[in-house]
Amino acid sequence: MSAASASRASGATSRSFILLICPSAGARVRVTLDTKGFIRSLDILDQEPPPARSNSSGRDREIRRMCAIQVAASLIGQFAQTREEVCTDHIFPLADRILDWDWLEQARPR
Repeated sequence: MSAASASRASGATSRSFILLICPSAGARVRVTLDTKGFIRSLDILDQEPPPARSNSSGRDREIRRMCAIQVAASLIGQFAQTREEVCTDHIFPLADRILDWDWLEQARPR
């Protein structure tokens, strides 16, 4: 066994791994990399507060709206197969009523 293979087998040339604590999303950090691009150190400069709920509530509102439109389109499509007076102009008013019902369900104390 050569001297180089003996030192590799004993672990003398292996890199040590560092346990990193991940910062929260939005935090400013300073990262030090080695020559191969691996993280050697991570310093948290400042923590940002968690993102405001207004952004996610806007997304939730859009998801509810799209679901209500999808349900309304499905129902109107089924009704249109048997009733001539039903048309696509009825989709959005029905979606609005579904959203009103959803809003009332959420506002009710449990």
